[in-house]
Amino acid sequence: MQNNISITLLVPHMTKERYSEATGLDMSTIDLMLGDGRLSPFRHRLGKEGKREKVLINLVALSADAIRSYQEAEQQAVKVTKSLSRNSLKSTQ
Repeated sequence: MQNNISITLLVPHMTKERYSEATGLDMSTIDLMLGDGRLSPFRHRLGKEGKREKVLINLVALSADAIRSYQEAEQQAVKVTKSLSRNSLKSTQ
């Protein structure tokens, strides 16, 4: 059985400040999450020289990761259910 997942994003990227407002996470937590890879950054250059940049949170990558995690958990649940079914059939015979 295949479930359809639909996610609507208003913007593909969000500033750290806006992400903090939207999620309630403080800036130091967001910086830690960016540093250890739990959040995917997108670096936007603020000039033609590219010397200054603004770090944005990549919401598309976050959504894709969430979908992958859901699908993996769903597949694991199906395996466990099948295993339990086989075991209960064996015990009733």
